[in-house]
Amino acid sequence: MKEIPITADGARRATVDIQGIGTFTLRTYYRHIGNSFLMDLHDATGTAILIGVPLVAGVSLLNKAPRSRDSLGQWRMTADSSGPESLGDNAQLIQFDPGEYEQLKPAPVVALTPIVAHTALLFGSRP
Repeated sequence: MKEIPITADGARRATVDIQGIGTFTLRTYYRHIGNSFLMDLHDATGTAILIGVPLVAGVSLLNKAPRSRDSLGQWRMTADSSGPESLGDNAQLIQFDPGEYEQLKPAPVVALTPIVAHTALLFGSRP
């Protein structure tokens, strides 16, 4: 898990090194229509991986790029970037290595009560 440095000081670029994968350029910018920050992600050659991804909490930001998600893991916001000053202050961007985020979530515990069927009541008894 690694926090990616982002701030609310206008259009911002950051270089992100992900061990074993490569270097990426991240650009964040605020869009007044919709009141949210957006993110663009480019690889080391400048090829766009994602463009215009809203920085919202509760979802994997790489969902629209499944091949990238498999190698880059999960990128998640700690809070919504709802205001021009929110980014980097109360809303941080966290990068999880592939499989790391999934290990943080405990497996759901499902306990079902056994169903006892009385077949005599269901089918009756034969004479």
